[in-house]
Amino acid sequence: MASGPERTGGPSPWDAATCPDQTAVQRRDLAKTNGRWLTYNHMVVHRQESEETLNQIFRALADGTRRDILARSLTESLSVSELAARYEMSFAAVQKHVAVLERAGLIQKRANGREQLVSTNHARLQRASELLDYFESIWRQRMAQLDDVLLPKGR
Repeated sequence: MASGPERTGGPSPWDAATCPDQTAVQRRDLAKTNGRWLTYNHMVVHRQESEETLNQIFRALADGTRRDILARSLTESLSVSELAARYEMSFAAVQKHVAVLERAGLIQKRANGREQLVSTNHARLQRASELLDYFESIWRQRMAQLDDVLLPKGR
């Protein structure tokens, strides 16, 4: 438990949506209960996206083929047929990978005649990147704190 409004780490990726003003940001991870300040685990308490939405994003990114499809669609809009030609799997299998990415909101399909063109949803991909950066900053801070405890003071 913390006794004051001191914060550790960088800004939370949830701040912009849940705490639009600076005062709210300072109070975001603190709550007063029975006259005492309690610090909540802001990774658990404050979420812009639902647990299921985050799980969908990271499940989609867990597969190497889907990451490759996403990488290819970053630079150009390809049809599902063009994507399927690049992999040693059936068209239906590639189509299923594309569907998983689409459900996670990482790509969008749009009709171009008889073809379905695949393009990356850059905002959603950026959101996943922000979350990973946020968790990385927490772990870097924790490792630095561990260094402070374990390394000799005269260093």
